[in-house]
Amino acid sequence: MLAGCAPLLSERLATRGGPRIDVRDHRIFYDTSSYGPVAIDTVSKLVGGEQLVYGSDRPVIEPVPTGRDPALRATMRT
Repeated sequence: MLAGCAPLLSERLATRGGPRIDVRDHRIFYDTSSYGPVAIDTVSKLVGGEQLVYGSDRPVIEPVPTGRDPALRATMRT
C-alpha cells in the first residue's frame, strides 16, 4: 500500500539522522491499493512509475479510478 507513503518520509528520516534510503531501488515495488490519484502521483514522482503495481482492496473496498491508466500502459513490459 505505497509502503504507507514511506517514500514521502525518507527525507525526514535522513534529516533526523536515520539511514539514507534509495526510494528508486529497482527491486522495490509499491502497491497502489487504498490510495487515490494524489498520493499515487506524488509517490510515482519520487520512486518512478515503473515501481508502481496496481493493487486493490476488493472485495472490501471497491477500487476508484486514479487517472494513471495511460502512465501504467506506457510502462508495461511485453
